[in-house]
Amino acid sequence: MLSRLMEEDNDSIPHIEWRKWNKWYWYKGTKVVTEYGNAAKAKCCAKGCRHCPFDPLHSGSDKLRKDLIGRLGYRIGPID
Repeated sequence: MLSRLMEEDNDSIPHIEWRKWNKWYWYKGTKVVTEYGNAAKAKCCAKGCRHCPFDPLHSGSDKLRKDLIGRLGYRIGPID
């Protein structure tokens, strides 16, 4: 299922539990980076990402949102 969602063009946004462990997916012809994929960056790019994990949103901050760390149990550290 992972490879199918990442390689095929889909019209649906994957569930939060799927996005928790996958870096990106295709949505209507556009590659969308997930919260997990964005967390690999040192800080927010401030470009208005759909799944921005930083606090405050889209601000250029380097602070991950506490709700993502706590509620989703994000693994913080090296991301391949």
